[in-house]
Amino acid sequence: MSERKVLRALVVDDNEINLMVCEELLQEFSFEVHMADSGFRAIEIAENNHFDIVFLDNEMPEMNGLETCRRLRALPNGWSTVSIIALTGHDVDDHKEQYKAAGMTGWLTKPLALDALTEVLKNALGDRIGNARDAVAEDTPAWFHVLATVPLLDPIKGISFLRNQYTPYRKLLSAFLLQVEFMVPILEACVSQGELRRYAIEAHSFKGSLTNIGASSLASAARELEVLADAGDINAVKEKNFRFALNLSVLAGAIKEALNADVPPQETMPVGDMTTLGSRLQLALERLLDFETGDTIEIIAELRGFHYTADIDSQLRLIEAMMDSYSYELAVSKLEKMISMVMGEAIL
Repeated sequence: MSERKVLRALVVDDNEINLMVCEELLQEFSFEVHMADSGFRAIEIAENNHFDIVFLDNEMPEMNGLETCRRLRALPNGWSTVSIIALTGHDVDDHKEQYKAAGMTGWLTKPLALDALTEVLKNALGDRIGNARDAVAEDTPAWFHVLATVPLLDPIKGISFLRNQYTPYRKLLSAFLLQVEFMVPILEACVSQGELRRYAIEAHSFKGSLTNIGASSLASAARELEVLADAGDINAVKEKNFRFALNLSVLAGAIKEALNADVPPQETMPVGDMTTLGSRLQLALERLLDFETGDTIEIIAELRGFHYTADIDSQLRLIEAMMDSYSYELAVSKLEKMISMVMGEAIL
């Protein structure tokens, strides 16, 4: 029996958490997954690569999914026949004709469900696609038990989108914490500057993240804010955004505390050497700049096994979250600052 050819998928979405979920599910079918965080980046990747299927978010700033699809179809080398699947958080029936007109061959509603994804893959790729790998049963970790007590979150629902696998769900939550840190100031800036169209786009993206982790009530609040922003109701957006941001902070704090439930106490961890830390961080940065992201992740994981100072330990956790959520530019900046700080302390 001949081996199946490895299929290649391109996933395009401006939301890191949506990218992570889609990648995780596609890898269950042994896809080689490539990702782009914008329509422009997708075009750049597509110009020099072939893919068997593309998953394309429709709600993206600067260039939406419809325009991205049209530009992909215009590329040479077989792009006129590649399967392109729309990813949407809206009612598909209201947009099918738009999708077809732009050249899309199928559609999926977010949050992604394995059964729906399987059906789309079978329709698009026929017998070239096999069955999903069997999910591996895992013991429930301590942090997940604590997570079950977190308000505004249903972790059972959230992890179900990832076939009840704890490791990818934990990565998803770490990425969410990073997203909250950057997204809340963006939403507040949109309100203060009256940029309601951008606010609506960001709220729509945030709604997807909240749904994927199992925070349904806050996802509904994000949807309400999106509608109000689209309607131009600045006063209502101001009022409700304050409560929304407050609830996000409460949720993020509770998740952070839960994820630390099975972290070894610092006093039981070996103390790390500052000079070694500086050289390993430098190597991690070099590997990241050479696009060897796996090496960078391994180095940071190794360093996380030591205790340095509370601030350094926290910075290492943040870099780990940035790498898990594909925020590589942020990770480069953070590594550069941390190397400067650590090398200065090592000299002293």
